[in-house]
Amino acid sequence: MSFKFDIVGDAPALIARAAARSAGSLNKAVYAASTRVLGRAKVNVKTTLNTTGQSKGTLGRSLQIVPDRAQFRAAIGPSVVYGAIHEFGGIITNGWGRGIKIRIPKRAYLQPALDDSRPEIENIFSDELKRLF
Repeated sequence: MSFKFDIVGDAPALIARAAARSAGSLNKAVYAASTRVLGRAKVNVKTTLNTTGQSKGTLGRSLQIVPDRAQFRAAIGPSVVYGAIHEFGGIITNGWGRGIKIRIPKRAYLQPALDDSRPEIENIFSDELKRLF
């Protein structure tokens, strides 16, 4: 069984406006959620990684949001190369030819920010969806 129907009158224009409004609303929610995570990540960098008080704050300042509006998502992360080693830990080898390996412990700052923000993120999207529908 199949059927066909035609959308007539001003319905196509209303549907197009609703689609545009919903895309904007969802991207607004993505940005709001991202800024919450970014703020918490910056606090985490300062409290988790700056244990000696000698940090210049480069890692925290390098944290950024890169939105992907077409997919309704955003990436949050550092622009400095050493950001990942702090988040995940690992072994680095010096670049001066001595081959000395140094183990850097995991000191996550992004994942805890996301975990702590999760209830707030859910509320942001829930509120935005309620406004749409």
